[in-house]
Amino acid sequence: MATKGRLELLQWLNELTNCDYSKVELCADGIGYCQIIDALHSGIVNLSRLNFNARYHDDCAKNLKVLDEALVKLKVQEAFAFDRMAKGRFQDNMHFLQWLYGYARRMGPQHFSYYKGYQRRLEALDRQRKDVNEMSPHLIPNQAFFP
Repeated sequence: MATKGRLELLQWLNELTNCDYSKVELCADGIGYCQIIDALHSGIVNLSRLNFNARYHDDCAKNLKVLDEALVKLKVQEAFAFDRMAKGRFQDNMHFLQWLYGYARRMGPQHFSYYKGYQRRLEALDRQRKDVNEMSPHLIPNQAFFP
């Protein structure tokens, strides 16, 4: 399988999760990664534990810890540099994004046909008793403003 470039991977991630990540480093918030796992394995990731407005290393690290816990439940044997990913390092986030793309391809595209990423984020925010104003702008898809 040919390796995908950063723009192709970002487009893939954004389309599947209804996000608007403009660069790989923003994936350090862990939200997009968690939502791909959520689409593939419903119920494995507790999205309501995520900080949808993660801006700092500690916030991102907590979100990536939720992702790590999900991967442990799934018995994924790969080792990832989650601490460096939380710091927004391009190379570490790109490595994980490439792995995630390959993992999702092995699982099959049928998992994504009915996945509503933005709706899942809104449901998680509701469980946190927060509203859409408490979500990072790249997590709000453009079409959300045009019903």
